[in-house]
Amino acid sequence: MTIFGAKVPVRQGRQEVDETLRWLAERWSDATVSSFDLVAADVSGDLAYAIGFEHIANSVVGVPVEPYTLRVTHIFRRENGEWKLAHRHADRVPDDQTKSPGSSPG
Repeated sequence: MTIFGAKVPVRQGRQEVDETLRWLAERWSDATVSSFDLVAADVSGDLAYAIGFEHIANSVVGVPVEPYTLRVTHIFRRENGEWKLAHRHADRVPDDQTKSPGSSPG
């Protein structure tokens, strides 16, 4: 299990990921996922991936709720017949890149 992003260095393993998620939960509130624009996804055996743009809004440490877009990659692994999230990478879309499928840069 790994996490890239979330304003922290790479986190690896159950303990580091759990600590990071607890830290984020303490800082973020009023979060909503308003939409996810899927760019690509595929399955091969017991591995799958999905990439896209996650449009969300949340408050960070009491700042008013702000909407933003993340580029997101999820890697899934099938364990005992169930799909589990094995890796998540998310970062803000740079101002000079496409923010959603089909739109052109700035």
